[in-house]
Amino acid sequence: MDDLLVREKLRTYVVEDEPPMTLTSADLLKQGSRRRMFRFGAFSAVALVAATFVWFSLPSNEPQTVLSGEAPCLARVPLVTGATPDITVDPLAASSPLSAVDSTTATRVSCYLVDAVAALTPDARYLPATWRAVAPFQTVSASDHLLASARTPGGSFSVMITRSTVAPPSGDATVTLPDGRQVAVDSYPDLLGPGSRWLEVTLWTGHTLITAGADNYRTVRPPTFGDEPILTQAQLIQLVTAPALALYG
Repeated sequence: MDDLLVREKLRTYVVEDEPPMTLTSADLLKQGSRRRMFRFGAFSAVALVAATFVWFSLPSNEPQTVLSGEAPCLARVPLVTGATPDITVDPLAASSPLSAVDSTTATRVSCYLVDAVAALTPDARYLPATWRAVAPFQTVSASDHLLASARTPGGSFSVMITRSTVAPPSGDATVTLPDGRQVAVDSYPDLLGPGSRWLEVTLWTGHTLITAGADNYRTVRPPTFGDEPILTQAQLIQLVTAPALALYG
């Protein structure tokens, strides 16, 4: 998705007269990947319809039930003491519904992330649900990809995994790993307002497209931001290069 549409979508969330809501990296990660697809000339009609739905369909005040986790390791995720899910109805529920994945895949992806992110940020504590009403680190299916994400009081992160045999377009920058693999890097400073930051890295294995993103977004109504995204560029690269996430080879 192009920069203007992403920016306007986020500004819509900010200015509409709705209760405060946290917009996590899960949505931005998907939109950032679409932005590169747009540059590449592969922006599909389905993606455009989904984006239009989000633009005009903002969440209501009706609470949504939090999806429970499937992988047993999710019980190890350290939560913020006394925190509540603080979510409203998922604005993408109609255009991009979430569904469960098989327990083997859920355990592989979720448990890797639970342990890997804990090693990278041992002091982090997580909110009980993402803005899409999913437990932190739970792996779910959303249209053509798998998604796992989590929120902290200072920001959020997401990992998206897609089966793909087509090389993605390049990012704003490229990091070449010691083994010769290349990781596309995108950065979105001040996207939601002064002080907002969003990082995204993407690795293509030849069969699997793995994208990880992190932000410093606390809420978007009103917009408030932490100091830095909760994971650094180097930490995101460490996540996407893990064999555990290369589900399709």
